[in-house]
Amino acid sequence: MKLRSLFFLGITVMSAPAQDQNPAPADPFLPANVMVQIDWIQMPHLTANQLIRQHLKHTRESDALYNAAKELVAQKKAARLDFTSFVVRAGQRSKTESILEKPWPTEFTAPGEAQKKAADGKAVAEREVPALPASFDTRNLGRSAEVEVTVGEDQRTIDLNLWTEWVDHIADISWGTGLNEVKQPVFGAGKFTAQLLEDSGSWQLAALLTPPHGAAEGKPLGRELPAERVLVFVRATVAGKKPPGPAPATQVHQVLVLAEWIETGADVAAELMAKFPASADSPELREAFEPMLTDGRAALLESSAIQVRGGQRSRVESITEYPVPLKFAPGIPQTFGGQGPLLPPNSAAPGLIDQFTLQNLGATVEAEVTVSESGRAIDMNIAPELGFNAGTDSYGQGISEVKRQRFQILRISSQVLLPVGVPSMIGSFDAPLLEGKALPAVRARKVLLFVRGIL
Repeated sequence: MKLRSLFFLGITVMSAPAQDQNPAPADPFLPANVMVQIDWIQMPHLTANQLIRQHLKHTRESDALYNAAKELVAQKKAARLDFTSFVVRAGQRSKTESILEKPWPTEFTAPGEAQKKAADGKAVAEREVPALPASFDTRNLGRSAEVEVTVGEDQRTIDLNLWTEWVDHIADISWGTGLNEVKQPVFGAGKFTAQLLEDSGSWQLAALLTPPHGAAEGKPLGRELPAERVLVFVRATVAGKKPPGPAPATQVHQVLVLAEWIETGADVAAELMAKFPASADSPELREAFEPMLTDGRAALLESSAIQVRGGQRSRVESITEYPVPLKFAPGIPQTFGGQGPLLPPNSAAPGLIDQFTLQNLGATVEAEVTVSESGRAIDMNIAPELGFNAGTDSYGQGISEVKRQRFQILRISSQVLLPVGVPSMIGSFDAPLLEGKALPAVRARKVLLFVRGIL
């Protein structure tokens, strides 16, 4: 009896490893859950620009870049602004919001007369009524993100369609005079739309943008850019154990498009362009500016970066949504008869701004890329734009006087064929008018725009 028991025990022990070697197949109807994480890290502009160029170069090494950014946070040379995590089921779309819904008036009606009845029952003008907000809209302040994910058959390659937005209420601007004075909010926004191809569990730089910002002390809003920039990192992780080995090769290309606006003297720009005339594929031209950025002969005015999937279009915006008058209504003549008029007979109210629109200031980059079969060239359609508040103009006289803003826009739409990782100078512009003056006859300073595609 004991021998038989030992025999069956031996069969049981010997068969156990065989069961472990043949695990139950994965349920094909069980979709994968994907954890999506977004990390917003702010640091000085020049530091952010240099980190991207040092760590990415010709290949995407975003994990190393992310670790370098975290080290700066630990050293208090950078700051984590936000960290967002949420779960998305493969093949589905999810949205997360941490917002404050702020109402703001978009249209106004002209003021009228407040009436009160005297003892004899007659209406008597008491006072004039201020302009009335007649229509409202709502702006979501805070952070929002919307994601759609698809997981590859290897259970580690993740196709990620991502939209994020960060909005702050940064100021209020008054328009009009007297009872027709109205206030409009100014919103700052950093947002982007991109398509990312991720290796499960690895961090990737999704975008470089400028955070929402108010005006520097004593400066008009929208006149100058802040000293800080934000690197937005994204990680997508498939639930369960990551398959071993490197990620499988894919024919889908992904390009980080980096745009840099560099301001310098017109003479300096002319000399460098004469020295490096082949600016479309001359890294020496961009490198010549590097020592100038530290000794003051040049300034890194703005930088933007966005990931673009081959054959797709992505967009990144670092903007100030500046309200400007769209429609004006004439002042209403007022005749206060009866007892005790508060205004002289036949007086007129100032003109009313009854409708506003928004002008986007700051940087916007929209790009579409196609990578050659050899993987050494990038066909890029790109439309960068940089806008500034250039001052105020007055029109009309007396109570009919109205004011309008001037805006200076540095804009180009270009199609270029670029070597991978090589900066190309694609356009030059007049420097922004930070003093709010008219354009000078002699353009003493210029802004050169460099773009590069990092594969």
